[in-house]
Amino acid sequence: MSTHAKALIQENQLPPSVALPKLLPPPLKWAGGKRWQLPYLLPLWRREKHRRLVEPFCGGLAVSLGLLPQAALLNDINPNLINFYQWLKKGLIIKLPMANNESCFYAHRERFNELAVSGQGATEEAASLFYYLNRTCYNGLCRFNSRGEFNVPFGRYSDITYRRDFTPYQTVFENWEFKNVTFSNLRLRATDFVYADPPYDVQFRQYSKGGFSWKEQEETAEWLAKHSGPVVLSNQATTRIIELYQDHGFTILKLEGPRRISCTGDRSPAREVLALRNVRRHSLDRHPHSFQGAIMAKTSSEKLASQQKQADDKAPSSRESARAWLVRNGYEEYAALIDEVMAEWKAKGSKERKDWWLVMSGDSKGKPRVLCNRQFPVLAAFQARQGKPVTENAERRNEIEITPPIQKQARWAPKPRRKLR
Repeated sequence: MSTHAKALIQENQLPPSVALPKLLPPPLKWAGGKRWQLPYLLPLWRREKHRRLVEPFCGGLAVSLGLLPQAALLNDINPNLINFYQWLKKGLIIKLPMANNESCFYAHRERFNELAVSGQGATEEAASLFYYLNRTCYNGLCRFNSRGEFNVPFGRYSDITYRRDFTPYQTVFENWEFKNVTFSNLRLRATDFVYADPPYDVQFRQYSKGGFSWKEQEETAEWLAKHSGPVVLSNQATTRIIELYQDHGFTILKLEGPRRISCTGDRSPAREVLALRNVRRHSLDRHPHSFQGAIMAKTSSEKLASQQKQADDKAPSSRESARAWLVRNGYEEYAALIDEVMAEWKAKGSKERKDWWLVMSGDSKGKPRVLCNRQFPVLAAFQARQGKPVTENAERRNEIEITPPIQKQARWAPKPRRKLR
């Protein structure tokens, strides 16, 4: 565990369950690494760890190696970075000479750029050189010029420990898929847990050949807001970033992170933000210590009123089925679950019917119901509709979810009389 992580746990009095386990370290030295965020992310992840983790901007892999998902989709726009990870997945063992001196560094940098511009950037040699340059260059920066050439100068480290054998990463990476596309081209599943750490909203953004503009920051927010599963966004806590994600309905947490890279030598804490959407609120409430010192910036009352009005305008019909409601509110996989059970009943010639509103409100203790060997989720909106208390395990993906009222008529209610002609 890093010194900073220990200090963070001690300062925030984190419970032992949030302490970081012994993990494989990130294989690269990476500017803006988010290992320090793990005590904040683990409480959010542990109830969602059955999901696939998606990182559209995976960077140094500190978060993925800290959360250790069973399945992951990890993407980055930097092709050299993804090539390195793909070779780690194959069991990379570096054979080229590695030394902490300028002559070796600039010779390897020249060779790396030759491979990159000649279309050989996906080779094992390129992956090995990328690791060496990362460990030896100035501050571990990853920067490219307009021609796509690595142009970070030699670093000033007194001593460097190089790693040659990366085979321990093979087992961890076995069910992790690595992609090199723009984030908007990733194919998400409705149930994916997305952790997004795009380039900071700061002056230095030449992380890959094209850079990262404010327009792309806006496109990132719009893309994340469309996802129906849990989303956690990390970025610099600039005023416009906070306003951007508030406008898209995210809950904002402001944190103080370590300032790892600074051209001025300033190592004072950097203000950062976690923007949360479709994250179970009790995941925060049950781990209050892990968020001690985090400032929650709630959406203004005017925005909430506006959101409520929009929701009222779209209030469901009193005859809307549970399945239609699920599809309309981003629970498509649960609508598919209903279809599977009904198809099974039909195949057996059964005329079985269920009140799906009641099924997905859980039993009398709020526990999930099981039908046809399939466990159905417990939804907070369905519990509220049935007049039940909302239990901790109940899922809610949107701040405002309105269900149609129950249409009841007592069995003993008098039947309407026919008008006599």
